[in-house]
Amino acid sequence: VASGYCSPATTASYIVSSYGDFYQNKNSYYTQSAVSLAGIGLIKDNITFIADCYNANPTSVKAGLQAFFEIETDKRRIIILGDMLELGDKAVFYHREIGKVLADQKFDRAILVGQFSRYIKEEAVKNGCEDKYFMLFDNAKEAAKVAKEYLQSGDFVYIKGSHGIGLEVVLAVFDKKEGKG
Repeated sequence: VASGYCSPATTASYIVSSYGDFYQNKNSYYTQSAVSLAGIGLIKDNITFIADCYNANPTSVKAGLQAFFEIETDKRRIIILGDMLELGDKAVFYHREIGKVLADQKFDRAILVGQFSRYIKEEAVKNGCEDKYFMLFDNAKEAAKVAKEYLQSGDFVYIKGSHGIGLEVVLAVFDKKEGKG
């Protein structure tokens, strides 16, 4: 698959052929997991991104993470999560709930962005994750710079957050070719 944007169906097909077990539904092949993933699939610098940077709520984040973790891979699994905005006085509670979800999973790094992301980390660590697997950032631009340095060829990355957090800048840094003008 060439570098650039893929349709969700193309992404599902790519993920299935690269990471998942097949099941047949008429003439199309999907994994249960790939069908559940929302967002845009991209391949940049041989890194597979599933990016949903427009809307995030507790249900969509949990469902996306579940689907992401159900896909079998021997690649590094990286999660980039931004705050779920507009949750009002329940924001801390719901971010902690996402931490509980992460505590039950195996991943190589969680890059967390926003003022509520620390609650994701706190709850995950409280429930058994090691602190060393988390990176916290106040804003998406800082996270994008570190992601550009940290991510490597072959990584499998899930990006999810409310649009107001601006996680699309993480993808944008992979379009920039440093040292070339």
